[in-house]
Amino acid sequence: MSDAFSSLDKRGGDLESIATARPPVSKPKVPTRAKEPEQKPVEKAAEPEAAKPVEPPKPTEPAAAKPTEAAPAEKPRTGWQRYHEAEKQIKELNSKLAAKEQAAAVPSDHPDIARLRTEIQKREERLAEVENHLRYRDYEASTEYQEQYHKPYMQTATEATQRATQLKVMNAAYGTTRALTPEEFWSIVHTNDADSAINAAEAIFGEGSAKVNFLIERRNEILLAHQRAEGAKATFKKEGAERARQQQENFQRQGMERSAMFKKLMSDGIEKDPALYKPEEGDAEGNALLEKGFSLVDRVFSGGAPAQEGGTPMSPEEMIAAHAEIRNKAAAFPRIAHKYKTAVARIAELEKALDEYEASAPAKGEATSGDKGPQRGDDMESLLSGLDRIGR
Repeated sequence: MSDAFSSLDKRGGDLESIATARPPVSKPKVPTRAKEPEQKPVEKAAEPEAAKPVEPPKPTEPAAAKPTEAAPAEKPRTGWQRYHEAEKQIKELNSKLAAKEQAAAVPSDHPDIARLRTEIQKREERLAEVENHLRYRDYEASTEYQEQYHKPYMQTATEATQRATQLKVMNAAYGTTRALTPEEFWSIVHTNDADSAINAAEAIFGEGSAKVNFLIERRNEILLAHQRAEGAKATFKKEGAERARQQQENFQRQGMERSAMFKKLMSDGIEKDPALYKPEEGDAEGNALLEKGFSLVDRVFSGGAPAQEGGTPMSPEEMIAAHAEIRNKAAAFPRIAHKYKTAVARIAELEKALDEYEASAPAKGEATSGDKGPQRGDDMESLLSGLDRIGR
């Protein structure tokens, strides 16, 4: 179950990869304007085939190329297909949860039930996030669009075509009648303006015929359903663009906020312990090492940027080596800093002891009662020996 849903849990790529490909949407073929068929005297006109709805064409859409060689490989699953698979898995999990809750031997606070509830909740939240993303990326293929706009349009087109093709067309020259063909009806539907559509209908049924009004009403029903569908797509496209703009602004704002936070924390850390992070006067070698360390880390944080303008970026091998070096030094630094502070504290103790020793030592040429040791004077070796004893 977890494996089946894992594609939705990969944060780095799911929201992009799951919505990149669009699922195929069926597009009925659009007939061209039918020519007036030649009329011959017949005893009975042939009945036309069952009417089929045809969706208005989309301009400048090239026809798909026919394969000339082997059949193409199976297409990868689209974002919506993977979404519906995940939706099905959540329903299965809910069924298992209901079965466990109904089992008399399993209490409602059983760990397995609690774990399953948590898992289902997380998946439902993630699925809702993915669905919202897919709707803005490909609204036409969404369940909402298909159910609320595409299916109603197809149903309207089917019913209107069936009713229109029940009309009889009179051939005055031969005194025969025939049914209006779907091609004739759709050529009128596809007419650009209402006036031209009325003229086309009157050319078939005659000027002032009630059938013309009936035909135009059916045409208007189809156009209205089509306009609703196209309007929904246009609205979502506009909202999607606005949503993308807001996301970009939020991303930039968050980046600036995080950058400012990083700089503040970095500055606070330096000021908190300047002895470790700031250059020291008179320590040229130490200052150079500090500057080199900061430069290396800054380059790695910048993706291996050159050390100076016009320089060479770090190679992948250099980046790997730098990551390893920074990792080891960052791990060892707290211990080194601890040793450094311990040494500083010890030096302070020794300096204090030295000051006390110097203050208590007799003047030159004098000795305290019972003191037969080395005299205070230029005997540096004796002084150092005394410091060593204090240091122990």
